[in-house]
Amino acid sequence: MKQIALLVSITFISLHSFSQNITGSELLNKAIKYHDPHNHWAALTIVFW
Repeated sequence: MKQIALLVSITFISLHSFSQNITGSELLNKAIKYHDPHNHWAALTIVFW
C-alpha cells in the first residue's frame, strides 16, 4: 500500500513540475493560431453574449 501511495505521489509531482503555466489570453491566442492558420478570425464580426 505504501508503494502505491509513493508511486501516485511521484506521478503527481512529476506532472506538476513538467506542466506549463500560461494565462487564459495566451491559451486563446494559441488556440486561434492553431485552428485558424489563414487568419480568417480577424475578419469575423460577431458579438458574443
